[in-house]
Amino acid sequence: MMRIRLIATAAVLAAVVPLAAVPAAAAPAPPLGTWLLPVPPGGPEPLSAPQASEADELPAPSQCRQEQGAPCYTTDLVARAYGMDTAHRLGMDGEGATIAIVLPHIAPDAPDDLAEFSRAMGLPEPDLTVVQAPGKVREIDPDDPQQAAIAAEQSMNLQAAHAMAPRAELLLVQTPLGEGWGWAGAMDGIFDGMAWAARHYPVDVIPMSHGIAEGEFAERDGDYTRIHRLRAGLQAVAEHDVTMLAATGNIGPAGFSADGGLLPDQQVIWPASDPLVTAVGGTDLDLDDGGRRLSPDRVWQAEPNGPIEMATGGGLSRVFDRPDYQNPVADVAGDKRALPDVAAVAGGHSRVWFVIGGHWRATAGTSVATPLMGGIVAAAAAEAGNPLGTINPALYGRGPARTLGLYDLKDGTNAANGFEGYRARRGYDAASGQGTPVHGALLVTRLALAA
Repeated sequence: MMRIRLIATAAVLAAVVPLAAVPAAAAPAPPLGTWLLPVPPGGPEPLSAPQASEADELPAPSQCRQEQGAPCYTTDLVARAYGMDTAHRLGMDGEGATIAIVLPHIAPDAPDDLAEFSRAMGLPEPDLTVVQAPGKVREIDPDDPQQAAIAAEQSMNLQAAHAMAPRAELLLVQTPLGEGWGWAGAMDGIFDGMAWAARHYPVDVIPMSHGIAEGEFAERDGDYTRIHRLRAGLQAVAEHDVTMLAATGNIGPAGFSADGGLLPDQQVIWPASDPLVTAVGGTDLDLDDGGRRLSPDRVWQAEPNGPIEMATGGGLSRVFDRPDYQNPVADVAGDKRALPDVAAVAGGHSRVWFVIGGHWRATAGTSVATPLMGGIVAAAAAEAGNPLGTINPALYGRGPARTLGLYDLKDGTNAANGFEGYRARRGYDAASGQGTPVHGALLVTRLALAA
């Protein structure tokens, strides 16, 4: 039986100190959607199709390619492509580290989904603690598409992290939905929950699969006071040397507005754009049925999804100046924070299988890439024997990507939705960052040694 601990924390631990208040606005906060906010008008980002009822029904990549026009992968194949199978055989499996998944609402299926996934993938029994952060945490309404998407996110994030760090402890923190201005208010509960978890649990890594276009925070041109108030939660987490990772988004260099349309200019997503955070972009993998590469990894490029094109996010922040650790890539960043920092599989042409609501679904998006990378970072924290804090200085300070165990992507662009975006190129770029994992054991070792 999987070890699951359910803890009613509000009754036994001190309540979290609220983050700085955000100014109220006339419009109520829309509910959180899957991956990023909101669900686009053309429907949810590519989360479903194909599906399967049982693990033994999962098609091989070649079968998906033949029947769906694109491959789909189980996480063992992704682990093999990233060299994490070798890392696991060497004992780099996350034992001793803790990964926290922090999202709103109680998703009752998440533990059972994780147990089924782990059993089917032949992974060690998960060590999962489920906790509700202080405040009124509501159970998911399965008939609400937005809340159902959050439930899917909880299941997927746990499974992706477990696949890369199968012996790490997992902490699922289910939070209240915050109050206040628009989407930013909706994030209050998440950031409160993160800070609370960092104070009360030995958390090493928090992967975040939510975000908002920076332009949506501006009260007027150039005024990003709202971001700087909200980021107090990230600063509180960083004080505990927790490594934070965040998804860069799924609509290329575009950004959603509050009404579900697109903002008129190029955007990046916060908190991925925050210098305290490792921003994770998206790639497409081309693997055979044994997890061997048929062609080099490439940037997740534009693909249609209703009226919205889906592609990896990336670009230059309008809020944050270039941090010192990005001085080596000033030719790309200029004087602004550039993102992503790294990238992993996310594209709709290389979906990954997870159990969601008791059913296997092939999923896509940078919300897949981010917990996968979070698991790799947890393996490094376990090797180091302590939390790593921000890993960004290590990503930029050790020479070419190959010396870190990363592959430097040179193919593809994140141009989408009428915006030019950025192309992959030799060295750092704002479509794929420093690269994507290829020699997992080397990457884990380098990150651990840099701590």
